[in-house]
Amino acid sequence: MLEEDGEKASLLIFKLSRLLRYQLYESERQQVLLGDDIDFMTDYMKLEKLCNPEFNFEVNILNEVRYIQVPPLLFMPVIEYVIRTTVCGENGKGENIRIDFQMEENQLRFICTYCLRKKESLQIVPAFDKLRQRLDLLYPGGYQLKSGYNDGMLCTISLMLEL
Repeated sequence: MLEEDGEKASLLIFKLSRLLRYQLYESERQQVLLGDDIDFMTDYMKLEKLCNPEFNFEVNILNEVRYIQVPPLLFMPVIEYVIRTTVCGENGKGENIRIDFQMEENQLRFICTYCLRKKESLQIVPAFDKLRQRLDLLYPGGYQLKSGYNDGMLCTISLMLEL
């Protein structure tokens, strides 16, 4: 695939280098701007789209959340899990994944909606155990992490942080 399309290969390498640079340098910091983390997630999903053209996503940022300070890569376990377990365009809107960020009073809400491949795919994931451990350390008693699905296998993972 990449041997045939040098321009696509060049773009893949560029995007991958940006992702690796962010992971190496920003993940050492205690806090980053949420906008920078959202840019990282968006680049990650754009890279997935380059490899899988049927993959689609939407990121919605409500209110001014870009300047909130958060721990780096906090939402990535959810994004990685969802990309592995989603179905292309099954929700009728064309996107596989929809991500919403919203600030309400002193709470940051992160909501990720996607379609499962199979019902039995929704389970407690080891990545979520590690995410819960990290949240317990960073936001003791100040977060809610929930997941669920409806009969159409439309799933929602929500994380609410007290800031």
